[in-house]
Amino acid sequence: MNLGYTNEGEGAAGTSFTSLITGLKPSTRYYVRAYAKNSAGRTGYGDPQFSFTTTDGGSPVSSLVTTTAIISIAPDGATVRGNANSDSASVIAEKGFYCSETSPPTLDDKKWTYDYSGSGDFEVKITGLKPVTKYYVVAYAKTVAGKLLYGTPQLSFITASADTSAAPSVMTTAVSEIKSDSATVTGKITGGVSVTAKGFCWSLSENPTLNNSLGYTNEGEGLTGIPFASLITGLDSGTKYYVRAYATNIAGKTGYGDPQLSFTTPPWNVTLPMLATVAVNSVTLISATVTGKIISDGGASVTAKGFCWSMLENPTLNNCFGYTNEGGATADKSFTGMITGLSSGTTYYVRAYATNSYGKTGYGDPQLSFNTNTGDTVILTQLSDITYQGAKISGKVLLSNVAEAGICYSETSPPTVDDKKLKALSSAIGNFELTLTGLDAATKYYVRPYAIDSKEKILYGLPQLSFVTEAYADGDESPTVTTLEVRDVTSAGATVTGKVVSDGGYSVMIKGFCWSTSENPTLENRLDFTEEEGGAAGIPFTSLITGMIPDTKYYVRAYAVNSAGKTGYGYPQFSFITKIKEVTAPTVATSVINSVTSSTAAVTGKVLSDGGASLTAKGFCWGLSENPTPASCLGYTNEGGGSAGFSFTSSITGLSGATSYYVRAYATNSKGTGYGDPQLSFTTLPPGTTLSVTTDSVTAVKSDGATVRGKIASDIPSAIIERGVCCSETSPPTLDSKWNAASGGTGDFEVLITGLKPVTQYYVRVYAIDSNGNITYGKPQLSFVTDEASPDPPTTETVAVTRVTETGATVTGKIVSDGGAAITKKGFCWGLSENPTLDKCLGSTDQGAGETGVSFTGAVSGLSPETTYYVRAFATNSAGETGYGALLSFTTEDASVITYPSVTTIEVIPVALNAATVNGKVVSDGGAAITTKGFCWGLSENPTTDDCLGYTNESGGSADGVFTSSITALTCNTKYYIRAYAKNSAEKTGYGTSLSFSIPCIPDVILRTSFIGDITGTGMTVRVSLTLNGGAAITEKGVCCSESSPPTIWDKWKHASSESEPGDFEIKITGLKSDTKYYIRAYAIDADGKTLYYEEQQFSFTTLDTEFPTVETVKVTDIKANSVIAQGRILSDGGAAITAKGFCWAISKNPTLDNCLSSTNQGAGTTDTFTGSITGLTPDTAYYVRAYATNSSGKTGYGSDFDFKTPSVPSSLKGDVDKNGIVDLGDAILILKVLTGKSASGIHNMDVNGDNMLGIADVIYIFRELSKQTM
Repeated sequence: MNLGYTNEGEGAAGTSFTSLITGLKPSTRYYVRAYAKNSAGRTGYGDPQFSFTTTDGGSPVSSLVTTTAIISIAPDGATVRGNANSDSASVIAEKGFYCSETSPPTLDDKKWTYDYSGSGDFEVKITGLKPVTKYYVVAYAKTVAGKLLYGTPQLSFITASADTSAAPSVMTTAVSEIKSDSATVTGKITGGVSVTAKGFCWSLSENPTLNNSLGYTNEGEGLTGIPFASLITGLDSGTKYYVRAYATNIAGKTGYGDPQLSFTTPPWNVTLPMLATVAVNSVTLISATVTGKIISDGGASVTAKGFCWSMLENPTLNNCFGYTNEGGATADKSFTGMITGLSSGTTYYVRAYATNSYGKTGYGDPQLSFNTNTGDTVILTQLSDITYQGAKISGKVLLSNVAEAGICYSETSPPTVDDKKLKALSSAIGNFELTLTGLDAATKYYVRPYAIDSKEKILYGLPQLSFVTEAYADGDESPTVTTLEVRDVTSAGATVTGKVVSDGGYSVMIKGFCWSTSENPTLENRLDFTEEEGGAAGIPFTSLITGMIPDTKYYVRAYAVNSAGKTGYGYPQFSFITKIKEVTAPTVATSVINSVTSSTAAVTGKVLSDGGASLTAKGFCWGLSENPTPASCLGYTNEGGGSAGFSFTSSITGLSGATSYYVRAYATNSKGTGYGDPQLSFTTLPPGTTLSVTTDSVTAVKSDGATVRGKIASDIPSAIIERGVCCSETSPPTLDSKWNAASGGTGDFEVLITGLKPVTQYYVRVYAIDSNGNITYGKPQLSFVTDEASPDPPTTETVAVTRVTETGATVTGKIVSDGGAAITKKGFCWGLSENPTLDKCLGSTDQGAGETGVSFTGAVSGLSPETTYYVRAFATNSAGETGYGALLSFTTEDASVITYPSVTTIEVIPVALNAATVNGKVVSDGGAAITTKGFCWGLSENPTTDDCLGYTNESGGSADGVFTSSITALTCNTKYYIRAYAKNSAEKTGYGTSLSFSIPCIPDVILRTSFIGDITGTGMTVRVSLTLNGGAAITEKGVCCSESSPPTIWDKWKHASSESEPGDFEIKITGLKSDTKYYIRAYAIDADGKTLYYEEQQFSFTTLDTEFPTVETVKVTDIKANSVIAQGRILSDGGAAITAKGFCWAISKNPTLDNCLSSTNQGAGTTDTFTGSITGLTPDTAYYVRAYATNSSGKTGYGSDFDFKTPSVPSSLKGDVDKNGIVDLGDAILILKVLTGKSASGIHNMDVNGDNMLGIADVIYIFRELSKQTM
């Protein structure tokens, strides 16, 4: 008979449901089962049933745990804060959060656990979530007795939208289970969304990619924060490999793992380590101490050892409940580890394990089993009053058969009674409190309770705690500092992280790290140190320490100095050994080409790294084909040695006019030569052409800008397509910081430079870019110092709050005054209390730079339903002053309330001089049916249906539907703003983003690109329509294409149509580079020589990323002493036309076109079989041959090795030579050629020299062919 039941109504199979059962008695055991009743009146009950015991009537268990707040929200996760309180009966062993798309989250959902136990506030980053999805989250805690406590309240949030414009970030985490022919690699996606493919790529060279690797895996889609693994196979034994994780998102962007990892496959004779699991001791309720011993390392050093355990026999690292890692070791050494997190009264099986440097893991024989205790005798309840020399510990004795109780403590984990211990005054049941004294300052200690029963058995209690004593301070004024970690160690430095725990009562002025080759470095006895401004305590800080010697041991400590002049040093100090420096070829960049004339050019490059050895030469090499080298170029310069990090320039001369050249920087050290990446190309001016670029003056200098005047003089004014000014704080300024003039051409011009910093020296020079893309910088270079800026803050208005939903709102603001300096940032900040600022708010937006008198709008998101918020507009000027608008407040709607529809304005397409077509999409109906949708437009931003020039009405429709409208009666050369709108049955109107457009007044011709498609790795197809509106006749029409915007008819890819009449025409563009973004637009030239572009119809596209061709070496036949016939097959062209195919061969494996003895070229081809004759071989020699194919993207693919051996030549002739110089040897035919012109007839039984020649007196014969065919 039941005491009560709940009824949750109807439901579908497979769907979870939850009920709150009430009216229960305290301290009472209950049994509960789920039930369901169908329409036939039959009732089914849940199997198994569950039982639970209510609390003793005090505070509900949920009151011990609180879900506090959602701190931050990302597309794939959120940061959540909670709190877990503790009492003497509920010591917290675990805490975290459950998160789910359904409410409420339960034990069946995924949980995220906090790293540390105990009571207090905690914060966890939840990852691996889907973008724009609502999630529910609740805190939880688990006591050492195994009781689960759910937090209140439950919170919800919606993840942010995804941005796929950047490649995902990914980490290569580990290589394990390394065998002679395979290995297991693990990785993790650390950032990015919409990952469609993930896996690993590997190679014999560093930094493998999908395009140049020996192989790769694909593990399918992935989520941020979720580890993944692959088994890579087909490896060679005793070989070093480099491997990286990769991830590709839906936009085709691929990110690679940082760092890459390397590993070496073991020789075939490396075996598994041999171990013994020796003993299990100190068993408690949830822990035990295990001892093991390594008997043999299997022929390679042990890199990891420890213990793995499970409730099933023979646990391994792959199927165990948990494992420890005690680091590396040598054979014949015992080691000990503490295993924790066990369940009371449970049988466990445990084995020692060891992994050697070749990834082979052996397990201890025999395995051991043990039973955890069923209850603790003694527990720790509190750790407090930590000082420089001591701490206060509280505990509780739970059983009556205890003869002695107390705590044991040590600087190593776990402490035992053989270490230091402190006995309680009484061992009777109840609480005790002990005070530790005589401890070392700034030292970490471990402490746990113990008890000795009446049979003198030692029992250890829970939990084990750790603490760090305070550092000594004169007058208690020194900062307390912690050194947290050392990572990313290189041959010259490392990255170090530390934290100021306490400022000693005075503000921290400076902090950093000091290091030495001796222990405990200080600012007085260090080798070097870093220094940065101080700040608040509790915030970690990181520095890159450099200038170290390779293969050297260093000691490093964090430090902090406060305003009282007191210095504190971090505990603990860390030590590390810098890596051995590996010498590589230099790394070089070809930076810029300028001052191009008809016969000369100036080239600038930079040595980024000397590769670890002194430079012996550097300069530039150039030629008419790509990738020139000093050995293959038309010419090169040599600027001598030098150091890395400095730019260098050469003048290259003797060039031909109107000619395209390729140029690369180079640098040479003892290891080899490195070349600039990328190479650059330029085209010289026509012979006799001159170009003069002059920087005239700097005037009207202000705090944030100045006016620069320049002059361009050229024989061909139309060849100058861009001119302007470069301005930088460093000399010389380059195009990295440029201000364009209004147009190209020659003559005098001036440019207003803005956005500069006050009281700062700047360097300026003018520049010109010709139609070949050549850059020429003006002379002389000038400099100036900006004026001092006004310190007044901007004046800002908070205009209105609109479109309030359950999680967000739209806010409008306006900049009234910029305070005397340019506005560099504007936006909104909001919070739960009045007058939020950027330093004290829940969140803020950044709408970028701004102008006085212009309104701006921002979206406030990530809010909680039914909550009142305060918001203010703000603006910051270049003087660093920030002004805030008036305070507005609003209350978010209830989650169940119908909201505004969500709408997207997709695109505007001009179709005539006075008309356009607009596309939009209803993303969400806001919870009510759409009754009206369309577009509204006007002359100012963000038009509405109540305040616009006009609007369309396309009637209602469902959400997630695209709709189109035609708008007419427009005026050309007028800027319009338009946005989509949708109204639902609740009379709520939502608007899309405002787009701007204008239609040029083109009286003579209208060009419109109507189709772009058939995009390959080297080309594409474009279709254009041409309409005449009077004016001169069209003499030429076509499209121009360029890697820079906008393309012109002077660019490299200009394609004219064979017809000049109005109408549609189609052009196929070829010869493009793969995986490259291009801009394209139509053009027409009339009879007056005027070139017409349609500016609003410029498009961009990216060519496909072509792959390497896939080739198969099929077979080798007709093997003779000097020749063979080879057959290959092209399986795939890699996405681009095959321009060359053939065979390459050598006497070593894997020949390529770069390192082979020789090769053939059977010309262009398709995916088909081809054959080639390989000649000039040496008898009795083993060869390796591979088929190859090269596509139009310059990528060469190779088939697998095919090995063969040419037959040997007999040492003597066993037959007569006939009049044709042929000897019949029975099983072979030997053809001789007389080199001296004498007859070979009648010669027999003569020796053959080792060089394949036959010598008889003064007559020499050479073997021309040796056939294995039997006659």
